[in-house]
Amino acid sequence: RPVLSMITTMLDKAFEKISDGTNLILDSDQGWQYQHKQYQ
Repeated sequence: RPVLSMITTMLDKAFEKISDGTNLILDSDQGWQYQHKQYQ
């Protein structure tokens, strides 16, 4: 079962690997985790 901390940890790890200035699009399935105030 997904929890918000799983999402934020995944994003933190991904952003550590991405160079500054890289143009990205984050595509989410709009599940409840992505609608959470902390995520936005």
